[in-house]
Amino acid sequence: MGVTLAGLIASLPAPAFGPGSSVAALFPPWWSQERVLAAATQSGSLLDVGGWSSVVVLAFTDKALPDRLRESGALIVLDARAVGCFASPK
Repeated sequence: MGVTLAGLIASLPAPAFGPGSSVAALFPPWWSQERVLAAATQSGSLLDVGGWSSVVVLAFTDKALPDRLRESGALIVLDARAVGCFASPK
């Protein structure tokens, strides 16, 4: 199961973000919400928390954000609107 999930994650295309975009990041579901929020806020500007405690939405501020999120532990980084998260930067 873990190998299948890892293969699925690795095969996802890198999202293309533009100005005014927001990013949804899925962190490991076994992490506490406190740990998820700490990792997310160190990476960028937090806009919202998803329906699951391991999902956060951040303002897309620069091209390095997805890499920072992955380095901080995010499993998947997607365009927030594409997955139904409608928080947008003000």
